[in-house]
Amino acid sequence: MMENSSLNDHGNAQPAKSRKWIYVIIAVCVVALIGAFAIVAAAIGIYFYTYKSKPSPPPFERPANMRTANSSGSANNRPGTRSNGSPTDNLVNAIRSRSKVGSFDLQNVVPTISTPTFTNTIGEAKGIYVSGGKTITFTVAEYRNKAQAAVYLTRLMRERSEKGAKILSKAKVSQNGINGSFQDDKQTYYGFCNWPAGKASLCHLIAGDDAAVVEEFRQALQP
Repeated sequence: MMENSSLNDHGNAQPAKSRKWIYVIIAVCVVALIGAFAIVAAAIGIYFYTYKSKPSPPPFERPANMRTANSSGSANNRPGTRSNGSPTDNLVNAIRSRSKVGSFDLQNVVPTISTPTFTNTIGEAKGIYVSGGKTITFTVAEYRNKAQAAVYLTRLMRERSEKGAKILSKAKVSQNGINGSFQDDKQTYYGFCNWPAGKASLCHLIAGDDAAVVEEFRQALQP
């Protein structure tokens, strides 16, 4: 009888030890699972915090009412000077101030806001330049902001293309401006817009009898 009792005690001890190890394993798994959830939650929290903290793209800025000479050679008044005239008057005066561009001499300048080359401008003027037998029509238009300038130069090129003009260079946008060129059966055109910080957003269109003349004038505009 004593021997049987000893065997029963030993037999009961085995299941108890097995259950103990099962509990330990379960506890370890629970801790590991909780830790994994904590890591995932932390990662998600960091992601959304970082995402919301990213700065938004800077909005297009409305330029100050100032005119200045810039790298594109656009006709403008002295740097930092304000003008009380209308945008069109300012552009007329600005073109007049560029009476000579390279070998080209200014022959005439007229306001064209009533019959604009560009669409939805706040001011526009056109100058006629001559050098020997070469003639250039130089149009300058002002927009309220650089977004409009970029949109309407692209629109001008698209409309001319729809009327049969050949696109020589598609509109290319950079941080400081946009440019492109096209050609119809009469003339070659080079258009460009720029928006220096704190200054007017201007679009320009150079039109000439051939590409070489247009390029000559464009290079002469550079300071």
